[in-house]
Amino acid sequence: MSKESWQWWAGRSDEWMDLGNYQTRDDAVAGGINSIGEGEGDFVILEARSLVPPPLDADTIINDYFEHLGDNSDYYSSESDYPEWLLPPDQQKIAETELQQLLTAWSEKWLVNNMNDPDMFGETRNQETIRNTVDPDMLPGGHDNPVEAA
Repeated sequence: MSKESWQWWAGRSDEWMDLGNYQTRDDAVAGGINSIGEGEGDFVILEARSLVPPPLDADTIINDYFEHLGDNSDYYSSESDYPEWLLPPDQQKIAETELQQLLTAWSEKWLVNNMNDPDMFGETRNQETIRNTVDPDMLPGGHDNPVEAA
């Protein structure tokens, strides 16, 4: 779900919207009834936009790499705590910038549009509880729905 699009969701409560995404309110209502069962209990629908996860961070990945490399004595032996860049600072900056561009593009392609956690919406609106219970008065022979004598 892209950041720009509003989509409809349904769920047993407003804390867990696990049914969706739907294009219309009516589709969300139908999806809720189909999943929960007609007359089997109320549920909530709402419109939501996804929470866009931040891209992976190049600096964190590089630091973690050096830290883990330093923990493995088969690859690194030195008097300092961890390995460090051998590049001059201006080249380090270029390398980090290139990696960040790759990570941002990858994150936008694979995380933003393909990651959904039902309680991680960025924005919501039009929340509504759908009454999905059987009213005994509406059953055949009930107070509001008498059976016609033949």
